[in-house]
Amino acid sequence: MTTNPTKDKRLHTDDIEMSLFGAIGPGSALREPDYDAMWQRMEAAMASDAQTPLVRPERSGSFRPSSRIRLRRIALATTLGAALAVVPAYAAIQYDWSGLLQGRESIQEALKQGLGQEINRSVTHDGVTLTLHTAVIEEGHTLILYSLKGDKRSVQNADFSKVWLQSADGEVFEARSARTFDTDKNGEKPVTGYFETDWSPSKSSESQAVTLSAEGLAFREKAGLTLNFDASDLGAYKAEVGKAGVDYANLQAFDQNDGQIMIRTTLMPQKGQTLASAAVSLAAFDRNGQAISPSRGGIYGTPDGQGGFANQEYFSATDLKQSGVTYKLTYEQTTDRIDTSWTFPLVLDRSKMAHASIEQKLDLAFGGGDSMMKIRKLTITPTRIRVDVRQEQSFSPAFNEYRLLVDGREISREPGWFFDRENPEHAVLVLERPADLKLTADSVIELRAKNEILRHKGDLPTPILLQSISAQKQELSTEVGGYPVTWTYYKQNGDLVIGASSTDPNFGGIGQTYIAEGSKRKLADDRNARIWGDANNTLTEIYKNYSADSAELHIFSYVEHRPEQQVQVKLYPSK
Repeated sequence: MTTNPTKDKRLHTDDIEMSLFGAIGPGSALREPDYDAMWQRMEAAMASDAQTPLVRPERSGSFRPSSRIRLRRIALATTLGAALAVVPAYAAIQYDWSGLLQGRESIQEALKQGLGQEINRSVTHDGVTLTLHTAVIEEGHTLILYSLKGDKRSVQNADFSKVWLQSADGEVFEARSARTFDTDKNGEKPVTGYFETDWSPSKSSESQAVTLSAEGLAFREKAGLTLNFDASDLGAYKAEVGKAGVDYANLQAFDQNDGQIMIRTTLMPQKGQTLASAAVSLAAFDRNGQAISPSRGGIYGTPDGQGGFANQEYFSATDLKQSGVTYKLTYEQTTDRIDTSWTFPLVLDRSKMAHASIEQKLDLAFGGGDSMMKIRKLTITPTRIRVDVRQEQSFSPAFNEYRLLVDGREISREPGWFFDRENPEHAVLVLERPADLKLTADSVIELRAKNEILRHKGDLPTPILLQSISAQKQELSTEVGGYPVTWTYYKQNGDLVIGASSTDPNFGGIGQTYIAEGSKRKLADDRNARIWGDANNTLTEIYKNYSADSAELHIFSYVEHRPEQQVQVKLYPSK
Protein backbone atom coordinates (compact mmCIF):
# COMPACT_ATOMS: atom_id res chain seq x y z
CA MET A 1 0.00 0.00 0.00
CA THR A 2 1.17 3.51 -0.73
CA THR A 3 -0.31 6.58 0.86
CA ASN A 4 -0.12 9.73 -1.22
CA PRO A 5 -1.57 12.91 0.25
CA THR A 6 -2.72 15.07 -2.64
CA LYS A 7 -0.73 18.17 -3.48
CA ASP A 8 -2.54 20.57 -1.20
CA LYS A 9 0.25 23.05 -0.42
CA ARG A 10 0.41 22.02 3.24
CA LEU A 11 3.24 23.59 5.22
CA HIS A 12 3.73 20.58 7.44
CA THR A 13 5.21 17.23 6.46
CA ASP A 14 3.45 13.87 6.51
CA ASP A 15 5.26 12.88 9.72
CA ILE A 16 4.15 16.05 11.51
CA GLU A 17 0.65 15.60 10.10
CA MET A 18 0.29 12.05 11.36
CA SER A 19 1.67 12.94 14.81
CA LEU A 20 -0.84 15.77 15.13
CA PHE A 21 -3.72 13.90 13.48
CA GLY A 22 -5.30 12.56 16.64
CA ALA A 23 -5.31 15.97 18.24
CA ILE A 24 -6.33 18.33 15.48
CA GLY A 25 -7.29 16.26 12.41
CA PRO A 26 -6.26 16.89 8.81
CA GLY A 27 -4.84 20.28 7.94
CA SER A 28 -6.44 22.72 5.52
CA ALA A 29 -5.05 23.56 2.14
CA LEU A 30 -6.17 27.16 2.30
CA ARG A 31 -6.67 29.25 5.34
CA GLU A 32 -10.40 29.27 5.98
CA PRO A 33 -12.11 32.50 7.08
CA ASP A 34 -13.18 32.89 10.68
CA TYR A 35 -16.87 32.15 10.14
CA ASP A 36 -17.89 32.91 13.72
CA ALA A 37 -16.29 36.33 13.56
CA MET A 38 -17.97 36.95 10.20
CA TRP A 39 -21.36 36.01 11.63
CA GLN A 40 -20.87 38.27 14.62
CA ARG A 41 -19.94 41.26 12.46
CA MET A 42 -22.81 40.70 10.02
CA GLU A 43 -25.38 40.13 12.76
CA ALA A 44 -24.28 43.23 14.59
CA ALA A 45 -24.63 45.25 11.40
CA MET A 46 -28.06 43.86 10.61
CA ALA A 47 -29.33 44.14 14.16
CA SER A 48 -28.53 47.84 14.11
CA ASP A 49 -30.97 48.30 11.21
CA ALA A 50 -34.30 48.92 12.89
CA GLN A 51 -36.13 48.42 9.60
CA THR A 52 -35.01 44.80 9.37
CA PRO A 53 -35.38 43.03 12.73
CA LEU A 54 -33.77 39.62 12.81
CA VAL A 55 -36.31 38.06 15.19
CA ARG A 56 -39.82 39.18 15.99
CA PRO A 57 -40.02 40.34 19.62
CA GLU A 58 -43.12 38.23 20.33
CA ARG A 59 -41.23 35.09 19.25
CA SER A 60 -38.05 35.76 21.12
CA GLY A 61 -38.99 33.27 23.82
CA SER A 62 -39.60 30.42 21.41
CA PHE A 63 -35.95 29.48 21.12
CA ARG A 64 -32.89 29.50 23.33
CA PRO A 65 -30.56 32.38 22.44
CA SER A 66 -28.14 30.01 20.69
CA SER A 67 -30.98 28.69 18.49
CA ARG A 68 -32.06 32.20 17.54
CA ILE A 69 -28.54 32.99 16.46
CA ARG A 70 -28.40 29.83 14.39
CA LEU A 71 -31.67 30.66 12.64
CA ARG A 72 -30.39 34.15 11.84
CA ARG A 73 -27.30 32.53 10.38
CA ILE A 74 -29.43 30.53 7.97
CA ALA A 75 -31.08 33.73 6.78
CA LEU A 76 -27.70 35.40 6.46
CA ALA A 77 -26.19 32.44 4.64
CA THR A 78 -28.97 32.59 2.06
CA THR A 79 -28.52 36.30 1.50
CA LEU A 80 -24.76 36.32 1.57
CA GLY A 81 -24.04 33.05 -0.18
CA ALA A 82 -22.22 34.89 -2.94
CA ALA A 83 -19.84 36.40 -0.42
CA LEU A 84 -19.05 33.01 1.07
CA ALA A 85 -18.65 31.47 -2.35
CA VAL A 86 -15.51 33.48 -3.00
CA VAL A 87 -13.66 31.39 -0.41
CA PRO A 88 -14.71 27.79 -1.19
CA ALA A 89 -12.70 24.94 0.27
CA TYR A 90 -9.87 23.93 -2.02
CA ALA A 91 -11.13 20.37 -2.44
CA ALA A 92 -14.54 21.54 -3.60
CA ILE A 93 -13.10 23.26 -6.69
CA GLN A 94 -10.73 20.52 -7.80
CA TYR A 95 -13.57 18.79 -9.65
CA ASP A 96 -16.88 19.75 -11.14
CA TRP A 97 -19.32 17.90 -8.89
CA SER A 98 -22.47 19.28 -10.54
CA GLY A 99 -23.12 16.19 -12.67
CA LEU A 100 -22.66 13.87 -9.72
CA LEU A 101 -24.84 16.03 -7.46
CA GLN A 102 -27.55 16.69 -10.03
CA GLY A 103 -30.84 16.98 -8.17
CA ARG A 104 -29.01 17.66 -4.90
CA GLU A 105 -28.65 21.40 -5.22
CA SER A 106 -28.43 21.95 -1.47
CA ILE A 107 -25.20 19.94 -1.28
CA GLN A 108 -23.76 21.94 -4.15
CA GLU A 109 -24.77 25.17 -2.43
CA ALA A 110 -23.12 24.09 0.83
CA LEU A 111 -19.89 23.42 -1.06
CA LYS A 112 -20.07 26.83 -2.74
CA GLN A 113 -20.51 28.46 0.64
CA GLY A 114 -17.41 26.74 2.00
CA LEU A 115 -19.37 24.63 4.49
CA GLY A 116 -17.58 21.40 3.57
CA GLN A 117 -14.63 19.95 5.49
CA GLU A 118 -11.57 19.46 3.34
CA ILE A 119 -9.94 16.02 3.57
CA ASN A 120 -7.66 15.64 0.51
CA ARG A 121 -6.14 12.27 1.35
CA SER A 122 -5.32 9.42 -1.03
CA VAL A 123 -4.62 5.72 -0.71
CA THR A 124 -3.30 3.55 -3.57
CA HIS A 125 -3.56 -0.22 -3.99
CA ASP A 126 -2.49 -2.14 -7.11
CA GLY A 127 -2.29 1.04 -9.14
CA VAL A 128 -5.78 2.29 -8.18
CA THR A 129 -5.94 5.51 -6.16
CA LEU A 130 -8.93 6.49 -4.05
CA THR A 131 -8.94 10.15 -2.97
CA LEU A 132 -11.31 11.59 -0.39
CA HIS A 133 -11.84 15.26 -1.18
CA THR A 134 -14.51 17.02 0.86
CA ALA A 135 -17.03 16.01 3.52
CA VAL A 136 -20.40 17.65 4.17
CA ILE A 137 -21.31 16.78 7.75
CA GLU A 138 -24.49 17.59 9.64
CA GLU A 139 -26.71 15.93 12.21
CA GLY A 140 -27.59 12.42 11.10
CA HIS A 141 -25.89 12.78 7.74
CA THR A 142 -22.35 12.61 6.36
CA LEU A 143 -21.51 12.79 2.65
CA ILE A 144 -17.91 12.42 1.43
CA LEU A 145 -16.90 13.29 -2.14
CA TYR A 146 -14.30 11.03 -3.69
CA SER A 147 -12.47 10.34 -6.92
CA LEU A 148 -11.09 7.03 -8.17
CA LYS A 149 -8.32 6.70 -10.75
CA GLY A 150 -6.39 3.76 -12.18
CA ASP A 151 -2.76 4.18 -13.26
CA LYS A 152 -2.82 1.45 -15.89
CA ARG A 153 -6.45 0.35 -16.19
CA SER A 154 -9.86 1.92 -16.43
CA VAL A 155 -12.01 2.20 -13.32
CA GLN A 156 -15.08 3.44 -15.23
CA ASN A 157 -16.96 0.24 -14.38
CA ALA A 158 -15.41 -0.47 -10.98
CA ASP A 159 -17.25 -0.30 -7.66
CA PHE A 160 -16.45 -1.10 -4.05
CA SER A 161 -18.42 -3.99 -2.60
CA LYS A 162 -18.59 -2.45 0.87
CA VAL A 163 -17.90 0.96 2.41
CA TRP A 164 -18.21 1.79 6.09
CA LEU A 165 -17.26 4.17 8.86
CA GLN A 166 -15.98 2.80 12.15
CA SER A 167 -15.86 4.87 15.31
CA ALA A 168 -13.08 4.72 17.89
CA ASP A 169 -15.18 2.39 20.09
CA GLY A 170 -15.68 -0.06 17.21
CA GLU A 171 -19.22 0.85 16.15
CA VAL A 172 -19.72 0.33 12.41
CA PHE A 173 -21.93 2.42 10.10
CA GLU A 174 -22.44 1.19 6.55
CA ALA A 175 -22.27 3.79 3.80
CA ARG A 176 -24.23 4.08 0.57
CA SER A 177 -22.44 5.17 -2.57
CA ALA A 178 -23.16 6.87 -5.89
CA ARG A 179 -20.85 7.64 -8.78
CA THR A 180 -20.66 9.04 -12.28
CA PHE A 181 -20.45 6.89 -15.39
CA ASP A 182 -18.33 8.41 -18.12
CA THR A 183 -18.08 7.41 -21.77
CA ASP A 184 -14.31 7.88 -21.64
CA LYS A 185 -13.18 4.85 -23.67
CA ASN A 186 -9.55 5.20 -22.65
CA GLY A 187 -10.43 5.24 -18.98
CA GLU A 188 -8.09 8.14 -18.33
CA LYS A 189 -10.61 10.31 -16.52
CA PRO A 190 -11.04 9.73 -12.80
CA VAL A 191 -14.41 8.50 -11.62
CA THR A 192 -16.14 10.86 -9.18
CA GLY A 193 -18.65 9.79 -6.57
CA TYR A 194 -19.73 10.11 -2.97
CA PHE A 195 -20.09 7.92 0.09
CA GLU A 196 -23.10 8.71 2.27
CA THR A 197 -24.18 7.52 5.69
CA ASP A 198 -26.65 8.43 8.44
CA TRP A 199 -23.77 8.76 10.91
CA SER A 200 -22.57 12.10 12.25
CA PRO A 201 -20.37 13.18 15.17
CA SER A 202 -22.15 13.10 18.50
CA LYS A 203 -23.60 16.28 19.92
CA SER A 204 -21.22 16.17 22.87
CA SER A 205 -18.33 16.69 20.48
CA GLU A 206 -18.57 18.44 17.13
CA SER A 207 -15.57 16.43 15.84
CA GLN A 208 -14.92 12.72 16.11
CA ALA A 209 -12.17 10.33 15.06
CA VAL A 210 -13.36 7.61 12.69
CA THR A 211 -11.94 5.26 10.08
CA LEU A 212 -13.41 5.07 6.60
CA SER A 213 -12.83 1.80 4.76
CA ALA A 214 -13.70 0.92 1.16
CA GLU A 215 -13.29 -2.78 0.47
CA GLY A 216 -13.26 -5.16 -2.47
CA LEU A 217 -12.98 -3.14 -5.68
CA ALA A 218 -14.76 -5.15 -8.41
CA PHE A 219 -14.31 -4.47 -12.12
CA ARG A 220 -17.49 -5.31 -14.03
CA GLU A 221 -18.93 -5.49 -17.50
CA LYS A 222 -22.53 -5.74 -18.69
CA ALA A 223 -23.75 -9.10 -19.93
CA GLY A 224 -26.98 -10.97 -20.58
CA LEU A 225 -28.36 -14.51 -20.56
CA THR A 226 -31.00 -15.42 -23.14
CA LEU A 227 -33.96 -17.26 -21.60
CA ASN A 228 -36.30 -19.81 -23.15
CA PHE A 229 -39.14 -18.27 -21.18
CA ASP A 230 -42.71 -17.63 -22.32
CA ALA A 231 -45.03 -15.41 -20.26
CA SER A 232 -48.05 -17.07 -21.90
CA ASP A 233 -47.05 -20.30 -20.14
CA LEU A 234 -47.96 -19.84 -16.49
CA GLY A 235 -45.71 -22.70 -15.42
CA ALA A 236 -42.50 -22.27 -13.47
CA TYR A 237 -39.26 -21.83 -15.42
CA LYS A 238 -35.76 -22.39 -14.04
CA ALA A 239 -32.63 -20.92 -15.61
CA GLU A 240 -29.12 -21.96 -14.60
CA VAL A 241 -27.04 -18.77 -14.37
CA GLY A 242 -23.75 -19.40 -12.55
CA LYS A 243 -22.66 -15.76 -12.94
CA ALA A 244 -22.88 -12.40 -11.17
CA GLY A 245 -23.27 -14.20 -7.85
CA VAL A 246 -26.45 -15.94 -9.06
CA ASP A 247 -26.63 -19.74 -8.97
CA TYR A 248 -30.01 -20.04 -10.70
CA ALA A 249 -33.19 -18.05 -11.32
CA ASN A 250 -36.83 -19.14 -11.08
CA LEU A 251 -39.30 -17.24 -13.26
CA GLN A 252 -43.07 -17.42 -13.20
CA ALA A 253 -45.78 -15.31 -14.85
CA PHE A 254 -49.08 -14.46 -13.19
CA ASP A 255 -52.09 -12.96 -14.98
CA GLN A 256 -53.49 -9.94 -13.16
CA ASN A 257 -57.12 -8.89 -13.27
CA ASP A 258 -56.30 -5.50 -14.79
CA GLY A 259 -54.84 -6.76 -18.07
CA GLN A 260 -51.30 -6.93 -16.74
CA ILE A 261 -48.87 -9.79 -16.29
CA MET A 262 -46.68 -9.90 -13.23
CA ILE A 263 -43.39 -11.76 -13.73
CA ARG A 264 -41.70 -12.86 -10.54
CA THR A 265 -37.98 -13.61 -10.85
CA THR A 266 -36.44 -15.29 -7.83
CA LEU A 267 -32.65 -15.19 -7.77
CA MET A 268 -30.77 -17.75 -5.70
CA PRO A 269 -27.21 -16.69 -4.79
CA GLN A 270 -24.15 -18.82 -5.28
CA LYS A 271 -22.59 -20.13 -2.11
CA GLY A 272 -20.84 -17.35 -0.24
CA GLN A 273 -22.02 -14.69 -2.69
CA THR A 274 -24.20 -11.64 -2.22
CA LEU A 275 -26.67 -10.26 -4.72
CA ALA A 276 -26.59 -6.72 -3.37
CA SER A 277 -24.38 -5.43 -6.17
CA ALA A 278 -25.24 -7.92 -8.91
CA ALA A 279 -27.93 -5.68 -10.44
CA VAL A 280 -29.71 -8.63 -12.07
CA SER A 281 -32.97 -7.79 -13.82
CA LEU A 282 -35.32 -9.15 -16.48
CA ALA A 283 -35.53 -7.56 -19.92
CA ALA A 284 -38.20 -8.28 -22.54
CA PHE A 285 -37.86 -7.56 -26.28
CA ASP A 286 -40.36 -7.58 -29.13
CA ARG A 287 -39.87 -9.36 -32.47
CA ASN A 288 -37.81 -6.39 -33.75
CA GLY A 289 -35.45 -6.48 -30.79
CA GLN A 290 -36.91 -3.34 -29.20
CA ALA A 291 -37.13 -3.34 -25.42
CA ILE A 292 -40.62 -3.67 -23.96
CA SER A 293 -41.08 -1.21 -21.13
CA PRO A 294 -42.78 -2.30 -17.91
CA SER A 295 -46.33 -1.01 -17.52
CA ARG A 296 -45.67 0.25 -13.99
CA GLY A 297 -42.98 0.29 -11.35
CA GLY A 298 -41.68 -2.99 -10.01
CA ILE A 299 -40.43 -4.15 -6.62
CA TYR A 300 -36.92 -5.52 -6.36
CA GLY A 301 -34.79 -7.42 -3.88
CA THR A 302 -37.55 -8.85 -1.67
CA PRO A 303 -36.20 -11.75 0.47
CA ASP A 304 -38.06 -14.95 -0.37
CA GLY A 305 -37.46 -16.58 3.02
CA GLN A 306 -35.25 -19.30 1.56
CA GLY A 307 -32.05 -17.33 0.96
CA GLY A 308 -33.07 -15.86 -2.38
CA PHE A 309 -34.32 -12.48 -3.54
CA ALA A 310 -37.36 -11.83 -5.68
CA ASN A 311 -38.03 -9.15 -8.29
CA GLN A 312 -41.56 -8.34 -9.44
CA GLU A 313 -42.08 -6.64 -12.77
CA TYR A 314 -45.35 -5.74 -14.46
CA PHE A 315 -45.99 -5.69 -18.22
CA SER A 316 -49.00 -5.24 -20.44
CA ALA A 317 -50.45 -8.66 -21.29
CA THR A 318 -50.96 -7.45 -24.87
CA ASP A 319 -47.24 -6.63 -25.19
CA LEU A 320 -46.01 -9.95 -23.84
CA LYS A 321 -48.46 -12.21 -25.65
CA GLN A 322 -47.57 -11.00 -29.13
CA SER A 323 -45.47 -13.38 -31.21
CA GLY A 324 -41.68 -13.19 -31.22
CA VAL A 325 -41.16 -11.85 -27.67
CA THR A 326 -37.82 -12.84 -26.15
CA TYR A 327 -36.35 -12.47 -22.67
CA LYS A 328 -32.94 -11.94 -21.12
CA LEU A 329 -31.51 -11.77 -17.65
CA THR A 330 -29.24 -8.74 -17.71
CA TYR A 331 -26.50 -8.35 -15.14
CA GLU A 332 -23.01 -7.09 -14.48
CA GLN A 333 -20.34 -9.76 -14.21
CA THR A 334 -17.06 -9.31 -12.37
CA THR A 335 -14.00 -9.50 -14.60
CA ASP A 336 -11.39 -8.66 -11.95
CA ARG A 337 -11.25 -7.79 -8.29
CA ILE A 338 -8.84 -6.19 -5.83
CA ASP A 339 -9.54 -7.84 -2.49
CA THR A 340 -8.10 -5.28 -0.13
CA SER A 341 -9.25 -2.28 1.87
CA TRP A 342 -8.60 1.39 1.17
CA THR A 343 -8.50 2.73 4.74
CA PHE A 344 -8.47 6.35 5.91
CA PRO A 345 -8.12 7.54 9.52
CA LEU A 346 -10.16 10.73 9.73
CA VAL A 347 -11.32 13.33 12.18
CA LEU A 348 -14.69 14.55 10.91
CA ASP A 349 -15.97 17.88 12.13
CA ARG A 350 -19.54 19.14 11.78
CA SER A 351 -18.95 22.55 13.31
CA LYS A 352 -19.27 24.50 10.04
CA MET A 353 -22.68 23.05 9.26
CA ALA A 354 -23.75 23.16 12.91
CA HIS A 355 -23.13 26.90 13.05
CA ALA A 356 -25.54 27.35 10.14
CA SER A 357 -28.19 24.96 11.54
CA ILE A 358 -30.96 25.04 14.11
CA GLU A 359 -32.71 22.39 16.16
CA GLN A 360 -36.06 22.71 17.86
CA LYS A 361 -37.54 20.21 20.31
CA LEU A 362 -41.21 19.46 19.66
CA ASP A 363 -44.05 17.46 21.18
CA LEU A 364 -46.74 17.49 18.51
CA ALA A 365 -49.41 14.88 17.82
CA PHE A 366 -49.93 14.17 14.13
CA GLY A 367 -52.72 12.00 12.74
CA GLY A 368 -55.03 9.94 14.92
CA GLY A 369 -55.99 6.48 16.13
CA ASP A 370 -53.48 3.65 15.86
CA SER A 371 -51.55 5.59 13.23
CA MET A 372 -50.98 8.70 15.36
CA MET A 373 -47.36 9.72 15.59
CA LYS A 374 -45.49 12.17 17.79
CA ILE A 375 -43.26 14.76 16.17
CA ARG A 376 -40.25 15.06 18.48
CA LYS A 377 -37.79 17.36 16.75
CA LEU A 378 -37.25 19.72 13.82
CA THR A 379 -33.73 20.21 12.45
CA ILE A 380 -32.87 22.69 9.72
CA THR A 381 -29.45 22.61 8.09
CA PRO A 382 -28.15 24.26 4.92
CA THR A 383 -28.93 21.06 3.00
CA ARG A 384 -31.90 19.45 4.75
CA ILE A 385 -35.08 19.85 6.74
CA ARG A 386 -35.38 16.88 9.08
CA VAL A 387 -38.41 15.85 11.16
CA ASP A 388 -37.95 13.17 13.85
CA VAL A 389 -41.11 11.20 14.72
CA ARG A 390 -42.13 8.27 16.90
CA GLN A 391 -45.05 5.84 17.03
CA GLU A 392 -46.13 3.59 19.87
CA GLN A 393 -45.66 0.53 17.68
CA SER A 394 -43.34 -0.33 14.81
CA PHE A 395 -43.39 2.69 12.56
CA SER A 396 -45.44 2.61 9.38
CA PRO A 397 -46.39 5.79 7.48
CA ALA A 398 -50.08 6.53 8.01
CA PHE A 399 -50.42 8.63 4.85
CA ASN A 400 -49.41 8.08 1.26
CA GLU A 401 -48.14 11.61 0.65
CA TYR A 402 -46.18 13.99 2.86
CA ARG A 403 -45.21 17.53 1.95
CA LEU A 404 -43.47 20.40 3.71
CA LEU A 405 -44.79 23.95 3.32
CA VAL A 406 -42.66 27.04 3.82
CA ASP A 407 -44.49 30.36 4.11
CA GLY A 408 -47.55 28.73 2.55
CA ARG A 409 -45.66 27.35 -0.45
CA GLU A 410 -45.85 23.58 -0.84
CA ILE A 411 -42.44 22.16 -1.68
CA SER A 412 -42.98 19.94 -4.72
CA ARG A 413 -40.06 17.69 -3.87
CA GLU A 414 -41.31 14.76 -1.82
CA PRO A 415 -39.43 14.08 1.42
CA GLY A 416 -38.18 10.58 2.14
CA TRP A 417 -38.59 8.33 5.15
CA PHE A 418 -35.59 6.83 6.93
CA PHE A 419 -36.20 4.06 9.45
CA ASP A 420 -34.17 2.93 12.45
CA ARG A 421 -33.72 -0.86 12.48
CA GLU A 422 -32.70 -0.91 16.14
CA ASN A 423 -35.58 1.37 17.19
CA PRO A 424 -38.47 0.43 14.86
CA GLU A 425 -40.84 2.93 16.47
CA HIS A 426 -38.56 5.79 15.41
CA ALA A 427 -38.38 7.31 11.93
CA VAL A 428 -37.07 10.45 10.28
CA LEU A 429 -38.69 12.43 7.47
CA VAL A 430 -36.02 14.21 5.42
CA LEU A 431 -36.41 16.87 2.74
CA GLU A 432 -33.38 17.89 0.70
CA ARG A 433 -33.70 21.64 0.41
CA PRO A 434 -34.37 22.96 -3.10
CA ALA A 435 -31.90 25.59 -4.30
CA ASP A 436 -34.57 28.29 -4.43
CA LEU A 437 -35.93 27.70 -0.92
CA LYS A 438 -35.36 30.82 1.17
CA LEU A 439 -35.66 30.67 4.95
CA THR A 440 -35.70 33.61 7.33
CA ALA A 441 -36.30 34.04 11.04
CA ASP A 442 -39.95 34.80 10.25
CA SER A 443 -40.55 31.76 8.05
CA VAL A 444 -43.45 29.44 8.86
CA ILE A 445 -42.78 25.73 8.30
CA GLU A 446 -45.64 23.22 8.21
CA LEU A 447 -46.06 19.51 7.56
CA ARG A 448 -49.03 18.31 5.53
CA ALA A 449 -50.10 14.71 4.92
CA LYS A 450 -52.69 13.48 2.41
CA ASN A 451 -54.37 10.20 1.47
CA GLU A 452 -54.67 8.30 4.72
CA ILE A 453 -53.80 4.60 4.79
CA LEU A 454 -56.00 2.69 7.26
CA ARG A 455 -54.93 -0.80 8.28
CA HIS A 456 -57.82 -2.95 9.48
CA LYS A 457 -56.85 -6.04 11.47
CA GLY A 458 -59.11 -9.05 11.83
CA ASP A 459 -60.83 -11.77 9.84
CA LEU A 460 -63.91 -11.67 7.62
CA PRO A 461 -67.33 -12.31 9.17
CA THR A 462 -67.48 -15.58 7.24
CA PRO A 463 -64.64 -17.45 5.52
CA ILE A 464 -64.32 -17.65 1.74
CA LEU A 465 -64.93 -21.17 0.44
CA LEU A 466 -62.87 -22.17 -2.59
CA GLN A 467 -64.47 -25.21 -4.19
CA SER A 468 -63.64 -27.59 -7.05
CA ILE A 469 -60.06 -26.35 -7.23
CA SER A 470 -58.43 -27.34 -10.54
CA ALA A 471 -56.12 -26.03 -13.26
CA GLN A 472 -59.06 -24.03 -14.58
CA LYS A 473 -59.02 -20.48 -13.25
CA GLN A 474 -62.17 -19.68 -11.28
CA GLU A 475 -63.55 -16.45 -9.85
CA LEU A 476 -65.88 -15.47 -7.04
CA SER A 477 -66.90 -12.08 -5.69
CA THR A 478 -67.20 -10.97 -2.07
CA GLU A 479 -67.15 -7.79 -0.04
CA VAL A 480 -64.34 -6.84 2.32
CA GLY A 481 -65.04 -3.84 4.52
CA GLY A 482 -67.78 -2.78 2.10
CA TYR A 483 -65.47 -2.92 -0.93
CA PRO A 484 -66.04 -5.34 -3.85
CA VAL A 485 -63.23 -7.89 -4.08
CA THR A 486 -62.74 -10.46 -6.83
CA TRP A 487 -60.96 -13.67 -5.87
CA THR A 488 -59.31 -15.97 -8.40
CA TYR A 489 -57.91 -19.41 -7.70
CA TYR A 490 -56.42 -22.30 -9.69
CA LYS A 491 -53.82 -25.06 -9.56
CA GLN A 492 -50.47 -24.50 -11.25
CA ASN A 493 -47.77 -27.20 -11.13
CA GLY A 494 -49.38 -28.67 -8.01
CA ASP A 495 -49.51 -25.29 -6.26
CA LEU A 496 -52.65 -23.38 -5.33
CA VAL A 497 -52.50 -19.82 -6.68
CA ILE A 498 -54.90 -17.32 -5.10
CA GLY A 499 -55.45 -13.75 -6.27
CA ALA A 500 -57.50 -10.90 -4.83
CA SER A 501 -58.15 -7.45 -6.28
CA SER A 502 -60.75 -4.72 -6.33
CA THR A 503 -61.92 -2.24 -8.95
CA ASP A 504 -62.38 0.37 -6.23
CA PRO A 505 -59.17 2.42 -5.98
CA ASN A 506 -59.92 3.20 -2.33
CA PHE A 507 -59.42 -0.47 -1.46
CA GLY A 508 -55.77 -0.86 -0.60
CA GLY A 509 -55.59 -4.65 -0.71
CA ILE A 510 -55.63 -7.80 1.41
CA GLY A 511 -52.69 -8.02 3.81
CA GLN A 512 -52.33 -11.81 4.01
CA THR A 513 -54.52 -14.90 3.85
CA TYR A 514 -54.45 -18.30 5.52
CA ILE A 515 -56.26 -21.59 5.01
CA ALA A 516 -57.97 -23.17 8.01
CA GLU A 517 -57.17 -26.87 8.40
CA GLY A 518 -59.04 -27.90 11.53
CA SER A 519 -57.50 -25.95 14.42
CA LYS A 520 -54.36 -25.12 12.40
CA ARG A 521 -53.59 -22.25 10.06
CA LYS A 522 -51.78 -22.93 6.80
CA LEU A 523 -49.90 -19.87 5.57
CA ALA A 524 -49.02 -19.15 1.96
CA ASP A 525 -45.48 -20.11 0.98
CA ASP A 526 -45.04 -17.11 -1.30
CA ARG A 527 -46.76 -13.80 -2.09
CA ASN A 528 -46.20 -10.75 -4.18
CA ALA A 529 -44.66 -7.77 -2.40
CA ARG A 530 -46.58 -4.51 -2.48
CA ILE A 531 -46.11 -0.88 -1.52
CA TRP A 532 -49.04 0.19 0.62
CA GLY A 533 -50.65 3.35 -0.63
CA ASP A 534 -50.06 2.86 -4.35
CA ALA A 535 -52.77 2.14 -6.92
CA ASN A 536 -52.04 -1.58 -7.13
CA ASN A 537 -54.29 -3.50 -4.72
CA THR A 538 -53.71 -6.95 -6.26
CA LEU A 539 -52.62 -9.79 -3.99
CA THR A 540 -51.12 -13.00 -5.38
CA GLU A 541 -50.32 -15.85 -2.97
CA ILE A 542 -49.04 -19.36 -3.61
CA TYR A 543 -49.72 -22.39 -1.41
CA LYS A 544 -47.15 -24.91 -2.57
CA ASN A 545 -47.99 -28.61 -3.08
CA TYR A 546 -51.65 -28.15 -2.24
CA SER A 547 -53.43 -31.46 -2.78
CA ALA A 548 -57.00 -30.77 -1.60
CA ASP A 549 -59.75 -29.68 -4.01
CA SER A 550 -61.27 -27.14 -1.61
CA ALA A 551 -60.10 -24.54 0.89
CA GLU A 552 -61.54 -22.43 3.70
CA LEU A 553 -59.83 -19.06 3.21
CA HIS A 554 -59.41 -16.40 5.90
CA ILE A 555 -57.60 -13.06 6.06
CA PHE A 556 -55.45 -11.35 8.70
CA SER A 557 -56.03 -7.77 7.58
CA TYR A 558 -56.88 -5.40 4.77
CA VAL A 559 -55.99 -1.81 3.88
CA GLU A 560 -58.25 1.10 3.01
CA HIS A 561 -57.28 4.37 1.28
CA ARG A 562 -58.95 7.62 2.30
CA PRO A 563 -57.72 10.16 -0.26
CA GLU A 564 -59.94 12.92 1.12
CA GLN A 565 -58.26 12.79 4.53
CA GLN A 566 -55.65 15.48 5.21
CA VAL A 567 -53.86 16.67 8.32
CA GLN A 568 -51.53 19.62 8.79
CA VAL A 569 -49.39 20.88 11.66
CA LYS A 570 -47.12 23.88 12.18
CA LEU A 571 -43.53 22.90 12.97
CA TYR A 572 -42.00 26.36 13.22
CA PRO A 573 -42.55 28.58 15.02
CA SER A 574 -43.84 26.10 17.58
CA LYS A 575 -46.04 28.68 19.31
